[in-house]
Amino acid sequence: MIVCHPWDALIQGLYDCGSYERGHAYLREHALEITSESVSTLRTISMNLLTDESEPELATQFGELAIIAAILLGRDDDTGMAIYCKGAILSRQGTFREATTLLDEAQAYLRSADNSAQLANCLYDSAICYDKPPVST
Repeated sequence: MIVCHPWDALIQGLYDCGSYERGHAYLREHALEITSESVSTLRTISMNLLTDESEPELATQFGELAIIAAILLGRDDDTGMAIYCKGAILSRQGTFREATTLLDEAQAYLRSADNSAQLANCLYDSAICYDKPPVST
């Protein structure tokens, strides 16, 4: 593996963990290596997994790992964007109630970070979720 960016090694190590639980532990062990770029990369990976449609569960898990990484980084903007990402994933998977909960939480972080452009996008996605009927089980 050729490491081009400092966060590449972090992401590769996360892939090598093989499970969500080990990935969570790995992130905690490597918290000082987490950057905004690594959080962004995790968000991108999760959305790509969703778009690929081959592993929707992996998309959700990588979305959760992005949230954990952002929380460990401690920046409201990254945390808000990571939560927004997972909310968007759940919305696209039809889990609207869970999605709106996360999107509402993301809005608070984005407001705190003064990220009005992404806040507007998040509000829009949230409105779409509220317009959907609940999924019956």
